[in-house]
Amino acid sequence: MGRSAHDAVEAARGYVLAGKDWVVDLDISAFFDEVDHDILLAAIGRKVRDKRVLKLIGRYLRAGNGRIAAAGASLDKLKTTSCDSGMPKSA
Repeated sequence: MGRSAHDAVEAARGYVLAGKDWVVDLDISAFFDEVDHDILLAAIGRKVRDKRVLKLIGRYLRAGNGRIAAAGASLDKLKTTSCDSGMPKSA
């Protein structure tokens, strides 16, 4: 199934017709505005051992507002768009 709002409404309608009592829709876009980045990076670090990847994720989290701090040549062609809050969004 797709990820549009219309797809979500159709899925919810299907659940109701199937007899479900609850439909929950979550939007976690603001999660990264509020989460403690140090705790998040520590949790990621328990699974990801490559320090370069952790450093890149840390820079991404701290950049905010559509900007990614310089993290190496591999990001030279990455295009981002500005946003008022939250994490950078690739375009």
